[in-house]
Amino acid sequence: MLPLVSSDSLSPDSSDMELAVTLAGTSSFLSNPSSIAHAHPALHDLQYSRQAGELKDVLVFMVPSASDPAVKREVVQVLQGLEGIIRVDELVPRRRAKRDEF
Repeated sequence: MLPLVSSDSLSPDSSDMELAVTLAGTSSFLSNPSSIAHAHPALHDLQYSRQAGELKDVLVFMVPSASDPAVKREVVQVLQGLEGIIRVDELVPRRRAKRDEF
């Protein structure tokens, strides 16, 4: 399970949304992750970014300029409704807390 973190954003453009998409082992999207963007018109801006670490079934996607909360909700809902997708999590970068010095 990928950790979801607080909203203290570090990205240069805070309107970009990064999503971790967990796929079923039999999903056709595993062999061609970019094809998810063609599965529905609401996903036309979805861009495949990378695999999530060593997890072969979790892929990271970017949605550029997703500042409108309605657009974010629609993208997540459409992804959750696609066959072969198990889970969708928004990844929000945050700053690490400074440790107390004794």
